[in-house]
Amino acid sequence: LPPFIRDVANILPNVVIHSEQEYYDYMENAEMHDFSLNSFPFGCYNVLIESLYMGLPFITMYGDRFYNRAGMRLNEQVGLEENNYPTARGFIQGAAELILDPEKLKRQRQHLADIDLKDRLFTLKGKHFLEAVNYMIANHPFEETKLIGETE
Repeated sequence: LPPFIRDVANILPNVVIHSEQEYYDYMENAEMHDFSLNSFPFGCYNVLIESLYMGLPFITMYGDRFYNRAGMRLNEQVGLEENNYPTARGFIQGAAELILDPEKLKRQRQHLADIDLKDRLFTLKGKHFLEAVNYMIANHPFEETKLIGETE
């Protein structure tokens, strides 16, 4: 990590990389960010959710596993599919565009401010969600598991 931080600081002196920071300090710093970058190959889902709640768009590179497609799906759910990239070159180009084009960044941040994130990301409505839950309950491998509130 130190060589990476040094190299990034040499290339982009206004970029700050946070590592090993207490949560409160991290959140306080994150509120000053303009946007976030998703890590690859293992995505940092919590950071992305926190970014969205702060109205910050994020750039993601996606792969073929759940853990590196979750960020892509979040962007799709909030209408920012343009921030999903299948290659490192696209990922870097997308980040550069948000750095160099303040109007694009402003439009994306305004888009996030204008939508209902709770409805887009955390709704428990819809037949597909209910079907998925019922499938998991019916196919759970442990017989001793009971539904909450269910008695013998």
